[in-house]
Amino acid sequence: MKKVLSLVIVVALVAGVIVAFLFAAPGKSKGETKDYYVTVEEKRIEYKPGQFFTAWTYNGQIPGPLIRANVGDTIRVHLTNKTNLSHSMHVHGFEYTVEHDGSQMSPAGTSMVPPGKTWTYVFKATRPGLYPYHCHSDDRYPLSVHIQQGLQGAILIDDPAKPLPPAKEYLVILNETYDKPVQSIGHSCSYCAMNSKFFALNSRQWPLPQAYNVQTGQIEHPTAKSGEKVRFLVTNLGNDIHTFHLHGHPLYKRPSGNWGTTELVDGDNISVLTAETAVLETTALSPGNWLYHCHMDVHAELGMMGKFIVTP
Repeated sequence: MKKVLSLVIVVALVAGVIVAFLFAAPGKSKGETKDYYVTVEEKRIEYKPGQFFTAWTYNGQIPGPLIRANVGDTIRVHLTNKTNLSHSMHVHGFEYTVEHDGSQMSPAGTSMVPPGKTWTYVFKATRPGLYPYHCHSDDRYPLSVHIQQGLQGAILIDDPAKPLPPAKEYLVILNETYDKPVQSIGHSCSYCAMNSKFFALNSRQWPLPQAYNVQTGQIEHPTAKSGEKVRFLVTNLGNDIHTFHLHGHPLYKRPSGNWGTTELVDGDNISVLTAETAVLETTALSPGNWLYHCHMDVHAELGMMGKFIVTP
């Protein structure tokens, strides 16, 4: 009897240790705190072959770094402004207090960051999905100019309960860019003021590489081997209606908030309004160079397309 009782006690103690470990594991219940260090700085960006503009960037790149979290995580973004204008980071998809909104409604001295200053934003991830982030300042130029000059990026909030399957991931922001800071042209006509307005993917035009490789942080032509799964993280941060179309491959969309399901995209083409997003997946098929582009056809004709390279 004593041996049996001792065995029961040992089993109970081991079980208690296992339960305690599971509940203490990062991301399982309380979530983690993740820090991102981001600098607003000017950078010369090639927007079409041989032509550059002075961009306003997060960490010297367009798009800014992908912010990634699990549901339950807390994100801290330490934003340092190295330009001569006030800038900010306004996020979609997180919960936060108004002091961290990054907009004109934030109380004075909080999340609108003056030149030479740093602000730490604190955001809580509560729902899975793909969301944009961007500057919300109107210092000296309208808000739209701050965004089109390059202060834009994306957030991916994963769901540990329904993890996304392994895939090569590429971020593609549908946008328009200008060769100098000017008032955004709000009219949707493709031919308005074409001497300054350029339709682009991640602020770059065909035939430049344009897709942001999530794993490496590099801008490149998306590439995959036949049979490999590829995930396109797509958002629109321009002022026009755009679409995403991939030649020769079916596209499947994962609805935000429900990563466990996929929906076939009709016509292999999906419309994306401003600040909307789409998590799209495909499996690389026949080897070759395949176009992807906005199917507002004149946008593609004016440079809003890229090349998806499938190798054997």
